[in-house]
Amino acid sequence: MPIAPNVKLSFDERFALSRAFIRKKWPYVMSTVYGLVFRPYPEHETMFTTPGMVLAANPTFVESLEIDELAACVVHECSHVLRDFFRRVVFMDDPDLFNQAADIPINDSLRAAGWKLPSFALFHETFNLPEGLAGEEYYRLMQKKGMKGKNKPGQGAGVPGKGPPGGKGKGPPGGKGKGPPQHGVCGGSCGAPSQEVAKALDANGGRSAADKKRIIRQTLEEVKKFADQKGRGRVPGMFQDLIQEMDIVSRIEWRSRLQDIVRHTTGIILSGGDDFSLRHPSKRSYTRRLLRPGLIDQQMTPFFIIDTSASMSMQQMLEALAEAIAVLEQLGIDMGWLCLVDAGVAMEPKLMTLAELRGMTHFAGRGGTDFRPGFVAAKKTYPRPDLVMYFTDGDGWASRNPPQEFETIWCIVPRSHYVRRPAKWGHVVIISDDPKQPNEENLAAPYLPPPEEGEEVDADEGLDDEEL
Repeated sequence: MPIAPNVKLSFDERFALSRAFIRKKWPYVMSTVYGLVFRPYPEHETMFTTPGMVLAANPTFVESLEIDELAACVVHECSHVLRDFFRRVVFMDDPDLFNQAADIPINDSLRAAGWKLPSFALFHETFNLPEGLAGEEYYRLMQKKGMKGKNKPGQGAGVPGKGPPGGKGKGPPGGKGKGPPQHGVCGGSCGAPSQEVAKALDANGGRSAADKKRIIRQTLEEVKKFADQKGRGRVPGMFQDLIQEMDIVSRIEWRSRLQDIVRHTTGIILSGGDDFSLRHPSKRSYTRRLLRPGLIDQQMTPFFIIDTSASMSMQQMLEALAEAIAVLEQLGIDMGWLCLVDAGVAMEPKLMTLAELRGMTHFAGRGGTDFRPGFVAAKKTYPRPDLVMYFTDGDGWASRNPPQEFETIWCIVPRSHYVRRPAKWGHVVIISDDPKQPNEENLAAPYLPPPEEGEEVDADEGLDDEEL
């Protein structure tokens, strides 16, 4: 949207015009656009967002952009909000590198949708990386290239770039000339230069966590409504996974399903439970000078395995993740192990909180199916889990003998009305509310193809660390 050279627009007027441009092109994101709190911030070279949805921008940078470029920058920032960037970045060892990695899929999607981004925007080809990956995948590939978040010339792989007007930052590692600054929209960081800056801006008019959640939910509902009316083909792929995830809720009452199984597990001893122990005296013992037993409880440590083989669709994997979250919520458990497995361990076991599980956006794997490596990984974790919950469609083979260290629940996420029991051992729960689905007692006979003709393999027989 060109502006005549003799027309001088203020900071607020430029953003008002950019909002009008966005409304015409992507009307379904306007709840997030209007949820942003626009603030001039001349200390920064370009613009950035904060956890409280403050969009701080350098007025000189804003004036240097055409209105359509400024609109693309605003949508870029909205995309970070909708993808929950700030909850994802806290799990990264190199937040600055993840800032760059998270920009790539957003910029690729915006470019494909016809948005005009600034010349210093980062794309997958900027770092010679494949197209169509998630930010976490780009982050791992960039780490393998030896890249660091703070760009330094001569390190890693990069291409020449052109920086924003007045920019002092360097380009991607190895690039020549001026490239994207270390902190700037589309060019490596959409977070504040420091936590102190972000907190100060959020304290002066930023959105609360509840308000932000409401805005995101409202936007995704508007995206879904638009997709239902106009067809999903009219909605960019960057939003389709988000609205798909929004529709997925737990289908199982895990508290009742796991009651008998959990009763036989041992776990971390907690105060305030339903049994008594002198090893954990009551707090009143110290005031009354009389040793009295205190209430204790056992907290189970679950180990969630999600089958990420090619036979599992994104919908099935999201449903599996939703059920893992529901287990922690319904049983009041603080943390649980998560491991992604296809024919091998695609993501090493990680002890994750509820917030971390909710922040999962990527599933590594997509190869063949082998149930054994997940159980081997579970045996090696510390603290050792009390219960393994394996989320799978059932298409694969398992060992003849069950693991002795913990109970196992096969959580079947079906694709059709034919459901196979993965093994003769273990409990089975079918993740479905479809009355046509068979119940746990009426499944097809397990099919256990051995790795070699005539050979039966135990849970960890024949697997070494290299194969995992």
